[in-house]
Amino acid sequence: MRTMIIGAGIGVLTAAIALRQAGLEVAIFERTAELREIGAGLVLSANARKALGKLGLPARSSVRARQPPPSSYVPGEERCS
Repeated sequence: MRTMIIGAGIGVLTAAIALRQAGLEVAIFERTAELREIGAGLVLSANARKALGKLGLPARSSVRARQPPPSSYVPGEERCS
């Protein structure tokens, strides 16, 4: 079965890997001519890292990973500290 996916974000690429591992043929369509870093940060929760590990993806991201500073949220305030 051939599956077509629109967009090439991290969720789509992860889904494409899972679909290929399930035996489906996957074609990804992206409007951008090339995929490149844009300087944005990426936060992966423990569950996301576990899911990526189950797909056999190495945890190479931990080489450059940093623990975010602790934050607190007070209901009624407009910002976190």
